Amino acid sequence: MAAKSAKKFKKNIIDVFFLKAEARPDHKMVLYKHEGRYKSFSRMEMKEKVESLAKYLISKGIKKGDRVSVFSFNRYEWWVADLAALSIGAVHVPIYPTNSPEEALYAIKHSSVKMCFVGSFDQYEKIASIKKKAPSLKEIIAFDEIKKCPSFELVLSKGMKLKKDAELLKRRSAIKDKDLCSIIYTSGTTGNPKGVMLSYENFYSDLTQVAAVFEKEISENEIFMSFLPLSHALERTAAFYTPIFYGCIVAFSSDIRNVIADTKLVFPDVLNSVPRLYEKIHSGILEQIRGYGIIKRSVVAACLKAGSLRIPSICEGVPLSGVKKMLVKVADKIVLSRIKNELGFSKVKIAISGGAALSVNDMNFFLSLGINLYEGYGLTECAPILTVNKPGKIKRGTVGCAMSETEIAISDEGEILAKGDQIMMGYYKNPKATKEVFDKNGFFKTGDLGYLDKEGYLKITGRIKDIIVTAGGKNVSPQNIEAAARKSKYVEQLAVIGDKRKFLSAIIVVNPVEIKKLASAMDIRKDLNAALVDESINKAVLEDIEKMLKSFSRVEQIRRIALIADEWSQATGELTGTLKIKRKAVEEKYSSLIDSMYVIDKN
Repeated sequence: MAAKSAKKFKKNIIDVFFLKAEARPDHKMVLYKHEGRYKSFSRMEMKEKVESLAKYLISKGIKKGDRVSVFSFNRYEWWVADLAALSIGAVHVPIYPTNSPEEALYAIKHSSVKMCFVGSFDQYEKIASIKKKAPSLKEIIAFDEIKKCPSFELVLSKGMKLKKDAELLKRRSAIKDKDLCSIIYTSGTTGNPKGVMLSYENFYSDLTQVAAVFEKEISENEIFMSFLPLSHALERTAAFYTPIFYGCIVAFSSDIRNVIADTKLVFPDVLNSVPRLYEKIHSGILEQIRGYGIIKRSVVAACLKAGSLRIPSICEGVPLSGVKKMLVKVADKIVLSRIKNELGFSKVKIAISGGAALSVNDMNFFLSLGINLYEGYGLTECAPILTVNKPGKIKRGTVGCAMSETEIAISDEGEILAKGDQIMMGYYKNPKATKEVFDKNGFFKTGDLGYLDKEGYLKITGRIKDIIVTAGGKNVSPQNIEAAARKSKYVEQLAVIGDKRKFLSAIIVVNPVEIKKLASAMDIRKDLNAALVDESINKAVLEDIEKMLKSFSRVEQIRRIALIADEWSQATGELTGTLKIKRKAVEEKYSSLIDSMYVIDKN
């Protein structure tokens, strides 16, 4: 297997990068956007940039083990900075591109970062504002042209002139499997983030196991779309290191909000995303369909139903035949191929979903379009992937089976445990937390609850720290309830509330378009904010959510809701950098609104 060869030959992602560049120097490696159009750099051009920057880093005194940060949205310069730092044995401490100055300061100060690369002027200002509080930080370099700040192009030109090729080779040769490669600060839903220490071996073990899963599906000429933050371990492994390993091309989209516009320009073959993108696409298309006339709407519905005939074929790896094959072919020609083309998804053969639960409903929609959607599971501490559904072996509602060199077990308490070469070295400067997260048999304790079915597929049921204990002593896992409730067309985001309370309630960020339509249909002539506190609107939304929760137990039903208009984000404090809900932050921010849902009716 690929993971075993990694152990035998002691390769790392730096070795692979240079070997690929030397094997096919003119092959395209990255596509980047310039003035609205995509341009490319070859493997050799990227190699030259990496070497030039690496020489510059050496000239500035960056030694093996020194910390270097990148604070930027996705772009080819992020890759260059990462590969240059790692190639000389420095440790990369990535910072989420939307972090506040205080969040960036914590990572920089805690890990003693010496040099920080920033993308935009906004990111430069954030780092400049905290530089005096971070005594280790000696230099800031900007990818964009910013006055009073050395530019990326300037330091590349300086590095290119330096005669340090022998030193570069010496540094590369000195890298060992167990050396510290990166410290990734977990976004954390509570408390200060922990610095996850990942070695070269951790990353290489994980990426080669992932590569082995899809090796028959991917060739060197195919395009990955990169849009999740590269500071996110999932994006770094699955859409950065893995395509380098395959020798594929990667196109950069700077923001998940721009991704559909960008996919229409490059028509990628592979997508890597969190469920939110798939949810938004699905709900947006359904909203569009609802606006069609009755005939067109009926035709689209019939074609989607015909497309669903291929779901068992995709999941089980069995070719379609006979009447089913004919119906799917007709549906593709009339409607489904057009939907994919409008999304820029006409070439997508592999779509990955990770980071949170993906609803079976959303998954079925993409499978009906003929897009192979694979749900997986992992954590930053595991570099990050542990399990994934495989081609021809997809079980919807699960996160797949353990990868080839990964062991998954379930504790007596129902906690998911993991063991493998991709498991982290530990938490930086936190031996107590490191000790607590491993059991006596050396298994990493994920903190997630789940079970393995008879075929070895893993099903996630909740998170230990996020369990709600009602006033009646019932344990409730809110994530599955939230995933189901989000199927309502009125819901954009929500947080289930109910710890130490008699019943569950929810704060709901609404879909404003659907709420306005609902108000119009009910002849309620109010602006959005007034409509959100209207009892009739509240009742109608709650009734729709109740339909989504029909299969849940009585104690898992949402009894009351509060509707709000402002979308949650990392910047406003309700979400982590990986888009997970900070439940305690929501409870604190909306404490009065929450309390109002539990006021006992005098009548």
